[in-house]
Amino acid sequence: MVSMLPPSSAKKRCLALVLAAGLAVAMVGCTDAPEPTPTVSTTTESPSPTPTESTPEPTPDPTAEPTDAPTPPDPAMLINEDTEEGAKSAAKYFVELQNYIVAARDVSAWDGRAAEDCVFCETTDEVVRQLLEEGWIPEGGGSEIKTIDEIARDKDVWFVYVTSHEREYLVRDHTGTVVQEASATETELVIGLRFNSHWELVDVG
Repeated sequence: MVSMLPPSSAKKRCLALVLAAGLAVAMVGCTDAPEPTPTVSTTTESPSPTPTESTPEPTPDPTAEPTDAPTPPDPAMLINEDTEEGAKSAAKYFVELQNYIVAARDVSAWDGRAAEDCVFCETTDEVVRQLLEEGWIPEGGGSEIKTIDEIARDKDVWFVYVTSHEREYLVRDHTGTVVQEASATETELVIGLRFNSHWELVDVG
């Protein structure tokens, strides 16, 4: 679960989309169409069609928002118990929450969920502020827990050791130019959590 702006990922994803779009166009050209039925010509001349002005294709807006708006994770996935199972559910929840915060550029989603001294949360907020200030648009990215490898506890803090898959992504500026991109990778993370009537994120390292 890394911030979007340090290298992490979407060149391959974008290339795949381009190739997929190109394949769709190619398939139209390769589709078997029925042979036209021969027609008998007549001596009657038909008037020539009046030329019409073609409507120009709309120019894509590089600053347009994605059509599929990101949605926050459902809090119902949390097990609100100060147990190992509760900590596991919280680790998964906060990975998805950070994905949402960066994609939607909505730092308010941390409210009541981030510890006051959560450095990781502050770093995420800084990334979102930079995206907004620069007018940058992220594509792809995000994290997914592949395995939960170990769970430990020190006083009131749970430490969930996970292997995370960081998806490939890219970032475009307001002109549509790619300003950053990175490939997919796997990372070992430690997610610190605390339960105090509800789960909160302590930090990620």
